[in-house]
Amino acid sequence: MPGPCRSVTARAARIGLAAGQGAGASRGKSPMETPMARIDFTVPHDLDQPEARRRIEAGLPKLEAAIPGGAEVTSDWQDQERMVLTIRVMGQTIVVDGAVTGSEVRGETKVPMMLSMMAGQIRDMVTESISRMLAKPAAG
Repeated sequence: MPGPCRSVTARAARIGLAAGQGAGASRGKSPMETPMARIDFTVPHDLDQPEARRRIEAGLPKLEAAIPGGAEVTSDWQDQERMVLTIRVMGQTIVVDGAVTGSEVRGETKVPMMLSMMAGQIRDMVTESISRMLAKPAAG
């Protein structure tokens, strides 16, 4: 008689899923890809691009402490304007992909479907956090 792991693997094989693949795999998605809701944002400002970037960089360490429930925040600047911010909170991952220009910070926030009911609150938190960071001059 097969053990529980073997029967789960056999069942996955019967329904056409390889090990590690979820339901999204049958639709051409990556096996590890989680369905995400997309929230667009735009935050206008009157700073030049380098100063806007400096202020955002200076404010990122405070963002982690400001998120309810505790969070892990990592940032990765793809180039001079584009930043990808990854926020891990409550077992979920939120990705903020934004461009910092000389007139605005704009982009999208990708939220797991489980958190999509909080899309308005998450959008407000993102835009308010960016606005606060831009309002405070970077030290140095």
